[in-house]
Amino acid sequence: MIYGISGTGKSILRTLNYFDLFRHPLNKKELFSLTGACPEKEEFEEALQQLKEKQLIDQEGEYYFLREGKASVKKRIRKLNRSIRYHRISRVVAAFIYFHP
Repeated sequence: MIYGISGTGKSILRTLNYFDLFRHPLNKKELFSLTGACPEKEEFEEALQQLKEKQLIDQEGEYYFLREGKASVKKRIRKLNRSIRYHRISRVVAAFIYFHP
C-alpha cells in the first residue's frame, strides 16, 4: 500500500498500470478522461505533480507512463503517425469506391 497519495493519485496509478500492460503511454487528456475518479482539474494536476515528485511516474514530452515505460513513447508516436497516414489513404480509396458502382 502506498501512503501519502490521494485517491486521485491512486486512480492515476491504477490507470497507468493498466495501460502499461499494453506498453501504451497516455497523454494528460487521455489520462484525465480515463482516470475514473472524476476529479477536478486542479486536483488532478496536483496529484500528477505529486506522483512525479515521488518518482512513481515519469513523463516524456506530453506522455505519462510508469518508470520503465520510456521506450514505448517513441513506439506510440511512430504508430500514431502511421495510422494518420493510413487513414488519409483509406479516405481516398473510400471516395474512389463510392463513385464507382
